[in-house]
Amino acid sequence: MSSNSNQNIQTFLNQHELTCFSEIVSDVGLFGKVKAMRKLIKDNCWLNKDVFYIGDEIRDIKAAKKAKISSIAVTWGYNAEQALITHQPDHVISNSNTLIEILQCAEFKSEKQ
Repeated sequence: MSSNSNQNIQTFLNQHELTCFSEIVSDVGLFGKVKAMRKLIKDNCWLNKDVFYIGDEIRDIKAAKKAKISSIAVTWGYNAEQALITHQPDHVISNSNTLIEILQCAEFKSEKQ
């Protein structure tokens, strides 16, 4: 889920060979993310513990916390790494390989339960 366009998201995912996403929800308003997250979780019957929100801004970390899901802050975007760290995301990453590792680890844990 992103406030960015679907085309921009898809271009980024393709450039970094990130093929692990089954759905992209784009053009979500900057300040409506929590509501959209909760609806997406409910509509798909997901468990909050299995959902990650990946973002490059402090408000993404705050939105994930309000929605009671894990946050992954990426350092290649809008806010500086130290600013992101200050808001205590669940993960802070600086490359797409680490993102894949986190998601694969979470998928493995989910399968074991």
